Amino acid sequence: MKLDAISVGMPKEVIWQQKKIRTSIFKTPVSNPRKVFFTNIEGDRQSDTKLHGGLTRPISLYASEYYKFWKEKIGVTELPWGYFGENLNISGGMFETEIHVGDRFAIGSVELEALQPRFPCYKLGMKIGNAQWVKFFLDSRKTGFYFGVLKEGIITAGDKVTMTYKEKNSITIDQITELYLFDKNNKSLLEKALKTERLTTSWKNYFKDQLDKI
Repeated sequence: MKLDAISVGMPKEVIWQQKKIRTSIFKTPVSNPRKVFFTNIEGDRQSDTKLHGGLTRPISLYASEYYKFWKEKIGVTELPWGYFGENLNISGGMFETEIHVGDRFAIGSVELEALQPRFPCYKLGMKIGNAQWVKFFLDSRKTGFYFGVLKEGIITAGDKVTMTYKEKNSITIDQITELYLFDKNNKSLLEKALKTERLTTSWKNYFKDQLDKI
């Protein structure tokens, strides 16, 4: 696997539907090495720290291969890396159906851990100029996901990405999406989610509530 791009952005204010909105969804690819901290990447900050950032959502990842799909969907020949507000683009197998919660990866001198899917809010629609785009994005199940940082260090676009640990018995990133958006009453999958050691507390609480309702 390969780190194709690192994209960063600082909070800015924009006008959307006659309202002033603070957002960090506008990312710019960078070619120079970047320090990775436990809560963000050098040059990148989250605007809404209730829904982004912290130790469980500091860095967002999107599979490079999905860009071909979206170019055709949007009807363009080019899209810049970071277009969907993600920090990292990686090619070679970072698919939600294949990545389990707790899988670990080495990039440069950094170690990262897959933790949860990324569900963009209305700000993605704002950036693209179409409020319906959030639904298109989620329905595609090409959501991307969040890494937690196990070891701080430095990464550079072009770095090799190596899986260092595979958590075969845990829920996949896509299965979280399945439970949250498409099949909320899947009892066996809910039980599997609750047995996933590295699943975040907030997700475990949510799935426990869902299971209690069945």
